[in-house]
Amino acid sequence: MIRKLSGTTFSRIGIAFISFLIIIVNSNFLGAEKLGEVAMLVLSIQVAVLTNEFIGGSGLVYLAPRFEKIKILVPSYLFAVLGPSLTILALSQFQFFDFQYVYMIMGISILQSINHCNYHYLVGREQIFSYNIISLLQVMLLIINLLLGYTFISGASISTFLYSLLLAHFIVLLISMIRVSFLKSNTSHPNSSSAIKQLLKYGGLIQITNLIQLANYRFVYILIEKYLGKYGLGLFSVATQISESLWIPGRSMGLVQYAHISNDQRKNDAIRLTINLCKLSVLMSLVGVLMVYLIPEAFFGWVFGSEFKTVKNLFLYLIPGVVFFSLSFSLSQFFAGFGKHQFNTVVSGVGLAFTVGGGLFLIPTYGIEGAGITVSVSYTFQALLQLTMFIRINQISLIAFYPTASDIIDLLKILKIKM
Repeated sequence: MIRKLSGTTFSRIGIAFISFLIIIVNSNFLGAEKLGEVAMLVLSIQVAVLTNEFIGGSGLVYLAPRFEKIKILVPSYLFAVLGPSLTILALSQFQFFDFQYVYMIMGISILQSINHCNYHYLVGREQIFSYNIISLLQVMLLIINLLLGYTFISGASISTFLYSLLLAHFIVLLISMIRVSFLKSNTSHPNSSSAIKQLLKYGGLIQITNLIQLANYRFVYILIEKYLGKYGLGLFSVATQISESLWIPGRSMGLVQYAHISNDQRKNDAIRLTINLCKLSVLMSLVGVLMVYLIPEAFFGWVFGSEFKTVKNLFLYLIPGVVFFSLSFSLSQFFAGFGKHQFNTVVSGVGLAFTVGGGLFLIPTYGIEGAGITVSVSYTFQALLQLTMFIRINQISLIAFYPTASDIIDLLKILKIKM
């Protein structure tokens, strides 16, 4: 497991670095106004992909080692076409985005949804190396496409961004399909005829939670666009992407953790692993926050463009939420690994209530800074609530989360047991 954990972490650091370069490229070529429009288009794609994952999502991770390949992938692929298509059409009726882009983002959503089916299947079969390489390749292709498109082909436009994204997902889809096809199918489950029912059972509640959490992440985007316009949204989206990039290690560790807990249900080991990963995730977030904090404000204007020189000030409002929420990735994967998705759903629902209530009051009153405060308070409360649930359910003390000199040794012992 050490190899998988370190490999996933390093690949996610690579993805974060390239994603950071993509932010720089987009901000310099498109500017704040167009970047705000891009943020709403990407949000629409995210919503569409999440609706697909009611069948083709995290439930595949749990069912991949238990069901015959064709029994779970075929219905997942079919829904990957139908679900996102209907979602994009529905969002277009609510004017989430300019209708001229409807078919392009529908195509991107379908390709990304099928890719996600393959990703989840690979993780469920513990093919973490393949998952990491394909994920890294996708962002590498995207930045190459963007640079070629903006500079030599069609110029700096939203259409160029979307075509670049479409091409990257198409190439990666071909590669992921080939990789999945080479995996030997598991022996058919005794109740394999109920595969769709099982996919809905294990994927349904997970995706309700993920949709609620996406709303928690991005509801402020809608409010910012309404009260401050696309220019303000463009600024805030850059600050958000910088802050969320600091979660890459925590998300990576949580992914490997979930795959192992799903395959190995030893609770005491899972508790110890979760506690140690929480500590490590918080530590890495603190280091990341400190590094961003030490960067001079003028540097942001130089890197992202003069319109974005206030991004560091926005980032400061997000710091408490970024640090506390880094706890959540391991805690949520612990509950998910044991099938206790209702706890994550409750936490996400409470966080969304804070986001909606706080956003409706703070953003009209305090502007973009109010959005930062709203997000930070919501993330902090979510993490503390989830931590409280974990402590009470497992009957452990909060002292277990205090950092000690033996943490690294304990973590290595647990990981070696699981290799």
